Amino acid sequence: MTDLIPTSHTKRLPRALTPDELTALLDVPRQTRDRALIRVMAGCGLRVSEACNLRMEDITWTDTPALRFIGKRRKERVVPMNDEVQEALRTWLEVRGANGNPYVFCTLKKRALSMGGTGRLSRKTVWFTLCRYARKAGLRHIHPHMLRHTFGTSLADEGIPIERIKDLMGHSDISSSAIYIRVSAAQKRTAVEKIDRRPWLLRWVSHQRNRTFRFFTGLRPRPFAGKLQTVGRRAEHRRLEQNLSRGIDTLVLGPTGAGKSHLLSLLEGEKVLRLPSLSPARQSVIALAEELYRRGVLKTDLPKVEGEVQDDLEADPDEEEGGGEAAKGESPPEGGKEPSEGESGGEVTPSPAPTEDFGEFRKQHTRTTVRGWVQMITDSIQPHEWTLIIDDLSDLSASTGRLLDHLNKRFVIFAAAVEIKKAYEKHFWKFERVEIANLSRRDATELIRQAASGADIEDYRLFETHVLQKSAGNPRAILEIVDRLRKEPAITRSAIRDVAHVGARGKLDLTPALLIMVALFMACRYVARGMDSFDGYMLAGVGSASFMVLRFFLGRMRR
Repeated sequence: MTDLIPTSHTKRLPRALTPDELTALLDVPRQTRDRALIRVMAGCGLRVSEACNLRMEDITWTDTPALRFIGKRRKERVVPMNDEVQEALRTWLEVRGANGNPYVFCTLKKRALSMGGTGRLSRKTVWFTLCRYARKAGLRHIHPHMLRHTFGTSLADEGIPIERIKDLMGHSDISSSAIYIRVSAAQKRTAVEKIDRRPWLLRWVSHQRNRTFRFFTGLRPRPFAGKLQTVGRRAEHRRLEQNLSRGIDTLVLGPTGAGKSHLLSLLEGEKVLRLPSLSPARQSVIALAEELYRRGVLKTDLPKVEGEVQDDLEADPDEEEGGGEAAKGESPPEGGKEPSEGESGGEVTPSPAPTEDFGEFRKQHTRTTVRGWVQMITDSIQPHEWTLIIDDLSDLSASTGRLLDHLNKRFVIFAAAVEIKKAYEKHFWKFERVEIANLSRRDATELIRQAASGADIEDYRLFETHVLQKSAGNPRAILEIVDRLRKEPAITRSAIRDVAHVGARGKLDLTPALLIMVALFMACRYVARGMDSFDGYMLAGVGSASFMVLRFFLGRMRR
């Protein structure tokens, strides 16, 4: 009896890139040649050898733009190019220029040509280039032939007949093309959906209800498998520790969420104090005095500096400095001589460890000004003996700037800010600046892996790629996106696609463009008036008014 089971072995299902993965891969290359190479291989199904051997005369731009090349087993085939492939290839050819090289994807190294080389890319170069870009995009186990599989799977997803797939892929056997039908998720979904014979309205309602349903209701994300480590900030951390040991004032600058406060929190020492901000000044200074009081350092037997009027540390920025101490509620010591820096009108011995509550001590100094509190703090410590860490100085003002100068006479200051306005640069003239930026793709990928450790993720490659795209390498955005996804019953593909983080996106200020457009409309209005064109005059007026209203609403939205 003849065996009816085919003797040929089962072919392995090809691995293809998802649309999100392909987009992430195309976002990495900066060279137009590499971007065009990836787009052509994924958009026309070229093998790596076919892409390397592609010549200039093999490109047809008239009628139907297409690529003609000799494939496997010396078989010739023609594959049309869609608009994306044409755009990428045209951009590369404009950069490449007419350099006499017959190959489309040629090397631009003069050394290779001078040594008698052909000037075309090798298979090895394409392989390593693609692997390097894949690592930067957060993708793993990528090889050039996956781009060809991506092309075949995309054709199957669009419902292209298998005979046409066979011709476009250059297969000699239709069974090779049938693999892409088997691997296509869209084809499977379409086939199953045809079984549902309910009216289209009921099917649409069911689809809307089911698309946001998290079906792993019994699962919960497991806790972190360890403590998050500092990623991509080793050099900055080492520099801050060196400055701390040497007593160098340091200012950390970087965008919101880049990890400035995290770096400052890693600095430790016995004589390290911390403040979240210097605003409002009075509360900040009292909090600093309370910490010194708790540690038994604050001298409680100093003379009070009282006054009902605010001093220069709380004054208006336009107020003249040194405008009379008596008017500020302060009186000079006996003899008419003011105490010098570090003095309090007499010899003071260190106070013993406090036994009373700081609340009672604060009540006794209800009328003490900010200047009095600062004098009390500075008289209690030696110059540059203690380090003061301020998490955020972005809201620096004239009064808090003067307060910073007073504290800087006795403290070594470490502070962080998004940026410092030009008017307040004078307060940081002796600060060493450490600038940090968002994480690179490699470091961002490592942070994602640490933050997502132990979580139940349906498609980790999609998860990693999506977080990389939405966070733009911002550490806080990465942690917030991962934490948001961990709150889901299960991190499914639909949950990954739905999450977003607008804070990490770059902001585009359209105000200059709107002002230019308004100026153009006003100019057109005057020209139309000079030419006695009433229609042009009215259109320019309506256009300028519309742009002014648009600018108003954009300003409201930004606030």
